[in-house]
Amino acid sequence: MSPVGNWVLAVDLGGEPVAAAVAHGSVVEILEFRKPLGPDPGSVLAAACAGASSGRDPAIPSQVIVVVPAGVSGRALVAIGAVAASAGLPVPGYAARPAAIAGQIAPHLAYGSFAGLIDLGPHGAEVAVLRRTPAGFELAAPPGVLERPPGELPDVSVRRTVNQFLTTTSDAGLPPGYLTAVYVTAGRGCPAEIADLLQRVHGIPAFVVPDAEVAAVRGALDLLARQAPGEGRTDLLSGPWVWVLFTAIMAVAIIAVVLSAVTWSRLWRPAALLSTICSRTATSCNL
Repeated sequence: MSPVGNWVLAVDLGGEPVAAAVAHGSVVEILEFRKPLGPDPGSVLAAACAGASSGRDPAIPSQVIVVVPAGVSGRALVAIGAVAASAGLPVPGYAARPAAIAGQIAPHLAYGSFAGLIDLGPHGAEVAVLRRTPAGFELAAPPGVLERPPGELPDVSVRRTVNQFLTTTSDAGLPPGYLTAVYVTAGRGCPAEIADLLQRVHGIPAFVVPDAEVAAVRGALDLLARQAPGEGRTDLLSGPWVWVLFTAIMAVAIIAVVLSAVTWSRLWRPAALLSTICSRTATSCNL
């Protein structure tokens, strides 16, 4: 087994460019990969790890935390885990990108307040409504995803993105005015125009976030640092796993109730029949 170094690696797979942060004690080094590194998240992680470990001895980090979109698919996580295992890396923890970014750019928000994050990507946007907690930020509802078709006009894209934000906020059970602020990541799409429309038409304070990739990896490191010793991995940081876990628990509970009802119904029928036969037999004997 390869020796493990005393440095921590955070990689953001949800942004472009791909960003990584290496933490060695209180020193944090930011690495950015300006070119696409591969067609799938696993290959991106492999290349980012290779670049971050170059010149380090030992070359294996003590911990790896991967920043993923809030709506990441199970297939992508399988690919990430497989790459980490094949590279001899520690089992990675996961942080939802909206929560990691918000934790870095909006730590001043009061506990219990809500904020929105519109994360613009090359092919659309992911919209999240977040709740401020003592531990950072958590998703208040499942994220909304907007796909941007090729050749879509900028003004159409701006209106559709704002409408998706309003829909996601409504699905969270919150009126738009209940949000303290909305943050729009820069680098893709029309972030300034989206922020302007939100503020001018809907009266929502909106701000453009530069260098969201750097904020994501720094926020992930902060989440990891706030985790108490002995809590284990960070794959249950606020993100899609909250909703996956809740759905799984509800499904198991429903299945258990159904199976219990079926089992008792099968046991009850022979018992009831036997009781009837015994009752009639006893009556006949008494006659």
